[in-house]
Amino acid sequence: MWKLWAITALFTLSCGMTEAPTEPSRLRRNVLHASDGTTLDTLSFFDTKRQEDCGFQQVRDRLYCLPQLLYISPGYFGDEACSIPAVYTSKCGSQPSLARTLDGCDTPPKFYTLKPADHIYTMNGMGKCQPNPSFDGFAVYAADAEVPLSTFVSASMATH
Repeated sequence: MWKLWAITALFTLSCGMTEAPTEPSRLRRNVLHASDGTTLDTLSFFDTKRQEDCGFQQVRDRLYCLPQLLYISPGYFGDEACSIPAVYTSKCGSQPSLARTLDGCDTPPKFYTLKPADHIYTMNGMGKCQPNPSFDGFAVYAADAEVPLSTFVSASMATH
């Protein structure tokens, strides 16, 4: 539990505040209520500004409270021109809200909202973009609007 508090406190200090956040803060801690009456803290939060659950993940040299997201693999596209990145997932469950590119050595990741797409397109050996039937049993989403990393709550880790 102290680690959860430390992350919350670090978030608070990184925003220029000098004490732990109170109820009006942007992040709310998620809590599990077990069937035996036990209440358990989790390492996940609810971002009241973005209206979604999030958990801290490393992005470059900082931690960000990011929602569950999919990773965009190079070579998968959501359009016939093979210009818009795409992702796929199981048809079971809810639609993911975000996807991110993989970090490059010199390029920070990009985050995108997602919109449903009809197919995953790939380039064939001749350089032609075409639908790939291997993904027909999956839910497919194309990258839509880019989401700046600054829209997510950030934190830094410190040892005391």
